[in-house]
Amino acid sequence: MDELSKGDIKLTAAGYLPTKYVKELYSLGVPDFFVEKLGYKVSSEKKSESVLMVHATLKCARLIKERKGMMSLTEKGREILSDHNLLNKVVTEEVVSRMNLGYFDLYEGNEIGNFGTTFSLVIIHRNSPDWHAGKEYAKAYFEAFPDMLEESDCQRPESCYVCRVLERLCTNFLGVCELRHVRKDSSSPYLTQDEYRTLPTFDTLFSFRDPISPGNRKNIRSV
Repeated sequence: MDELSKGDIKLTAAGYLPTKYVKELYSLGVPDFFVEKLGYKVSSEKKSESVLMVHATLKCARLIKERKGMMSLTEKGREILSDHNLLNKVVTEEVVSRMNLGYFDLYEGNEIGNFGTTFSLVIIHRNSPDWHAGKEYAKAYFEAFPDMLEESDCQRPESCYVCRVLERLCTNFLGVCELRHVRKDSSSPYLTQDEYRTLPTFDTLFSFRDPISPGNRKNIRSV
């Protein structure tokens, strides 16, 4: 957005950001597995989930506009550009409330994870900052919303929830959680369990009307 304050940006024929800006934005976000581990090149916006997310979020939040192949700041975008706290609030609300977390994956249906996002944040808050397996959070979610299991066409609902909420939303998009891979079998490096915990940024970004003190936080299995 700082770059847009200097002037409009010409988009590609397909409506994406030019490679120059894609590389700059990618370097500021969470590393992509395919880029860092498999050697894929960040050659276009559509090949970077994080850059696509930034573009879509700013557009949906009406901070930028696009017309005749040019991207520019909206009046709203110019007004809050210098207020980083307000900008952060607007972008976070957009991601949490309106972003389709299923847009970036091949899981069937969009309901899982997108429905009850606030509840997901609450159960993460209740169990921070301890490490918990992703499947434990998924269990708590589906116990609260059993219809998600009954009505969804998703073949792997637990994996879908972990991917969309814990990995994509909280770890990759918002940067409020971190992930570690715990080896379940010492004889095999491939049998691992994904565990998550909150970072200090979680409590900086989110507040709750009825805060729960660390001593009274319940184990996730009791949620």
